[in-house]
Amino acid sequence: MKRKINHIVVHCAATPNGKPFSIENINDMHAARGFKRDSQAVRAFNPALKNVGYHFVIRLDGTVETPRHLEEIGAHVQGRNA
Repeated sequence: MKRKINHIVVHCAATPNGKPFSIENINDMHAARGFKRDSQAVRAFNPALKNVGYHFVIRLDGTVETPRHLEEIGAHVQGRNA
C-alpha cells in the first residue's frame, strides 16, 4: 500500500554556495547529524547511501539524484517526517 503524501518540502541542503557537493558528501553530512535509513529500505534502494534524509537532491548542474525511494519516510524536516 502506498503512503499518502500531502506535503512537499523544498529547502536548501546548507552546502556552501556555488560549491559542487556529491550525494556522498550529503550522506556523510547526514551521518554526522545522526540520520539513519531503515536497513530494509537501504537494501532495497541505494544501499551505498545509508544516511541521506532527502528523497531528491538537485545538483548545481541541474542533475536530479534520488537517494531515498518515495515510499521511504524522509529524515529532513523535523515534525514532518511521517
